[in-house]
Amino acid sequence: MGSDVISDVTPNTYISDITKRYELQQALEVSGMKRLFDQLLMDESNRELLENLPLRAIVTVGWTIDQMNNFIQLANQN
Repeated sequence: MGSDVISDVTPNTYISDITKRYELQQALEVSGMKRLFDQLLMDESNRELLENLPLRAIVTVGWTIDQMNNFIQLANQN
Protein backbone atom coordinates (compact mmCIF):
# COMPACT_ATOMS: atom_id res chain seq x y z
CA MET A 1 0.00 0.00 0.00
CA GLY A 2 2.55 2.64 1.08
CA SER A 3 5.22 1.23 -1.23
CA ASP A 4 3.28 2.46 -4.27
CA VAL A 5 3.64 6.09 -3.20
CA ILE A 6 6.40 7.87 -5.08
CA SER A 7 8.01 10.50 -2.92
CA ASP A 8 9.27 13.83 -4.16
CA VAL A 9 12.97 14.24 -4.76
CA THR A 10 14.66 16.43 -2.15
CA PRO A 11 18.28 17.24 -1.32
CA ASN A 12 18.04 14.34 1.16
CA THR A 13 17.01 11.74 -1.45
CA TYR A 14 19.73 9.14 -1.86
CA ILE A 15 21.51 9.03 -5.20
CA SER A 16 20.83 5.28 -5.42
CA ASP A 17 17.10 5.96 -5.12
CA ILE A 18 17.30 8.53 -7.92
CA THR A 19 19.26 6.38 -10.35
CA LYS A 20 16.87 3.43 -9.86
CA ARG A 21 13.67 5.37 -10.61
CA TYR A 22 12.69 5.05 -14.25
CA GLU A 23 10.42 8.12 -14.16
CA LEU A 24 13.39 10.33 -13.22
CA GLN A 25 15.50 9.40 -16.25
CA GLN A 26 14.26 12.33 -18.34
CA ALA A 27 14.98 14.81 -15.53
CA LEU A 28 18.46 13.31 -15.21
CA GLU A 29 19.04 13.72 -18.98
CA VAL A 30 17.67 17.28 -19.25
CA SER A 31 19.58 18.52 -16.21
CA GLY A 32 22.85 16.95 -17.36
CA MET A 33 23.05 14.98 -14.14
CA LYS A 34 22.82 11.63 -15.96
CA ARG A 35 26.13 12.29 -17.69
CA LEU A 36 27.73 13.20 -14.36
CA PHE A 37 26.30 10.14 -12.60
CA ASP A 38 27.36 7.86 -15.46
CA GLN A 39 30.93 9.17 -15.28
CA LEU A 40 31.13 8.93 -11.52
CA LEU A 41 29.42 5.57 -11.19
CA MET A 42 31.57 3.89 -13.87
CA ASP A 43 34.31 3.49 -11.27
CA GLU A 44 33.23 0.69 -8.93
CA SER A 45 34.95 2.31 -5.94
CA ASN A 46 32.93 5.48 -6.54
CA ARG A 47 29.68 3.59 -7.08
CA GLU A 48 29.25 2.26 -3.55
CA LEU A 49 30.20 5.57 -1.97
CA LEU A 50 28.04 7.77 -4.21
CA GLU A 51 24.96 5.59 -4.17
CA ASN A 52 24.88 5.87 -0.38
CA LEU A 53 25.03 9.66 -0.34
CA PRO A 54 22.14 12.10 -0.39
CA LEU A 55 21.69 14.25 -3.47
CA ARG A 56 22.93 17.33 -1.60
CA ALA A 57 26.41 15.77 -1.61
CA ILE A 58 26.56 16.31 -5.39
CA VAL A 59 28.01 19.76 -4.75
CA THR A 60 31.20 18.05 -3.55
CA VAL A 61 31.89 16.83 -7.09
CA GLY A 62 31.49 20.16 -8.81
CA TRP A 63 27.76 20.73 -9.21
CA THR A 64 26.26 23.93 -7.93
CA ILE A 65 23.27 24.23 -5.64
CA ASP A 66 21.39 25.88 -8.53
CA GLN A 67 22.06 22.86 -10.77
CA MET A 68 20.91 20.52 -8.03
CA ASN A 69 17.76 22.58 -7.46
CA ASN A 70 17.07 22.60 -11.22
CA PHE A 71 17.19 18.80 -11.24
CA ILE A 72 14.90 18.62 -8.19
CA GLN A 73 12.39 20.91 -9.89
CA LEU A 74 12.46 18.81 -13.08
CA ALA A 75 12.19 15.56 -11.13
CA ASN A 76 9.15 16.69 -9.18
CA GLN A 77 7.18 17.89 -12.22
CA ASN A 78 5.79 14.45 -13.02
